Amino acid sequence: MFAFGDAPFLGSAGGTNLTGVAGIVPTPDGAGYWLFSAAGLVQSYGDAPSEPGLSGPLAAPIVGGTPND
Repeated sequence: MFAFGDAPFLGSAGGTNLTGVAGIVPTPDGAGYWLFSAAGLVQSYGDAPSEPGLSGPLAAPIVGGTPND
């Protein structure tokens, strides 16, 4: 993962298998974000609090996300 433009680098998913990345959702203050996969894996960066991923088989893949502010 790389930062572009004025986006800060907040971490890397280098060693994580994020096959089927479904989206990225910023924190309300813009100083972090959650990156999530179609299978329900959630990675936190910057000031985004760690959130558990989904467990068990999903009925359908995750296809998007929205901020909750």
